[in-house]
Amino acid sequence: MDSSGPSPFSPRILAGISQNPHFQALSSASDTIRTNVIRAYDETFLDAVAKIQSLSSDGDLHNLKASLQSTITQLENMGYDVDPLLNRIDLLEETGKRVVAMKESSIERIAEVSRRLEEKKSDLEEIKEEIARLSEVAEEKKLGIDALLRMVENLKVMKPEFDDSSLAHLAKAPFV
Repeated sequence: MDSSGPSPFSPRILAGISQNPHFQALSSASDTIRTNVIRAYDETFLDAVAKIQSLSSDGDLHNLKASLQSTITQLENMGYDVDPLLNRIDLLEETGKRVVAMKESSIERIAEVSRRLEEKKSDLEEIKEEIARLSEVAEEKKLGIDALLRMVENLKVMKPEFDDSSLAHLAKAPFV
């Protein structure tokens, strides 16, 4: 506040932030100039808030931070509470870094899981090929078994009949 009395603009709330700027640098200026400059500073503060709140990408944040640095310093020199603006910029930077880290982690995880998926698909194809090969072997074995079963049946049919009575009769036959 200057020596001519309190400014009609102090204290006030701008963008939900309580402000009580001192404007000491304007203490020797006329009321009209002081009023106009105070309005300009208030508008500058509100513009800075609007720019921060309208951010949509990480690239915008880095450009905005550089462009607002001197503006925020000037506002702070006039007694504006710029901590909420700086805190928001810091929060946005931290969030951006976390999001980038999460994206990178997700990309790595997707790549890892995709690699494992391809390995599983390859393993499955190998198993299917082995099953097909074993099916062929099993079919060959079945054909062999079927052939042997037919052979056994044929041998049973062709087997000479020789019962115990025939043996007894042969045993009792004369030697000469």
